[in-house]
Order: sequence, then structure tokens, then C-alpha cells
Amino acid sequence: MANSYLPNDDAGKMKWLNNMAVKLIGYAEVLLLSKETVQQVAEDAANFSYFIGNLNGFREYQKQVTAFKNILRDGEGGEITIRQPPAPAPPFPLRTAIFGRACRLAAAIKVNPAYNTAIGKDLGIIRETVAVNMLEMAPVLHCEMSAGHPLLRWRKNRMQGIHLYADRGDGRGNTFVTTSTRYEYKDMHPLPPLGQSAVWRYTAIYIDHDEETGRMSAEIKVVVAGIV
Repeated sequence: MANSYLPNDDAGKMKWLNNMAVKLIGYAEVLLLSKETVQQVAEDAANFSYFIGNLNGFREYQKQVTAFKNILRDGEGGEITIRQPPAPAPPFPLRTAIFGRACRLAAAIKVNPAYNTAIGKDLGIIRETVAVNMLEMAPVLHCEMSAGHPLLRWRKNRMQGIHLYADRGDGRGNTFVTTSTRYEYKDMHPLPPLGQSAVWRYTAIYIDHDEETGRMSAEIKVVVAGIV
């Protein structure tokens, strides 16, 4: 669902839909929306909020059911009682495709003669753009070890990729390692001899249209050691 105004995560979607449900009441008359349409958005928002709010309870109940299943399978005898899910029933009858329905409504609202930008912003159906100075952007590197080798990750932030550099303490200084258009890179450079260690220092800079842009990242230090 390619709608730039719709958040990617469930918590964001819940907040967005709750806002629409509340604000839509005030615009129903001017946009000539039926009571059924406004009510459906309210029910969708309540149902989605119900499931988001009860996820932890559902997960805990799943653990309990799994434990009971294991006892039934491997226990030594006797009776057990399974607790019911720790949540009431959903507030309204459930209908699928909540956000498909909401986005179709948003599209219809945008072609309504009474629609304007202020309404769009209030309902959250216009993407709020934030100016980004690409000359000030810098990657943030993170590292974890994978089979003794550094596994570096970063966020692309809609950039083409990064140039990665490393100083391995071998007297060569900061040298180019790779161009990556992904969000991670496993450095398979030979490790120190068995029983020895070294500190590798990494930096990176974004690339856009094959040209370096923005600022160099902060340096991260990684201790590597020879392994069998």
C-alpha cells in the first residue's frame, strides 16, 4: 500500500487511524460523508487499537497454551485447567482490510469539491515533508561480530548507499573498503594470526548518484582476534 502519509509501523498506523476517526466527525457534514462511513472508521480504529493494546496479553496466553500442551504431552497424570485469553472480546464486529478501506476513503475525500489542504493535514492524509540538508547527513555505523568477522549495519535514509573505509592499524591509514548499496556489510578481511588481536576502525560516508555526499560518519572501533 503505497501511501506516503500512512506510517509503516503498527503503532503509527493506530495513531493515524484514531486521529482520522476523531477528526472525521467534524468534517462529515462539509464532506457529505454518511453516518455509516464515519461509524465504520470509528469501529475500525477501535478494533485495531484493541488488538495492538492486547498483543502482550495474547503472547503471554500463547506461552501458557504451549506450556499446557507440553504438560498434556509429557506430564505425569492428573487434570489441568487452561486459563482463557486475558482480554474481552473486540469492541465491534471485525472486518478485514482496515487500512485499504481507510486509504480508499482518503482518496475519495481528496477529490471532494469541499476538500482543502487544511482538511488533509488535519486528517493526516497529506505527508508532512521535512527539509533535509543532504550536506549535513552522515551514516551511523553499528557493528556485531559474525563468525569472528565484523558485520556492519547502517540506515540508508533514502540514499544510494555508502563508501566504507577502515584503518586496520597496519600503517596504511584509513583505506577504502567497499561501495555498498545495501544496509549491511560483512568484512571478510583476513583476521590477525591465532592468539593475536587488533583494533579496526571504521568510517563511512553516504553516496548519491555515485558521488560522496554529506559528512563522514563517526568512527567506530572493533576488536578482532584470530580464531581457529
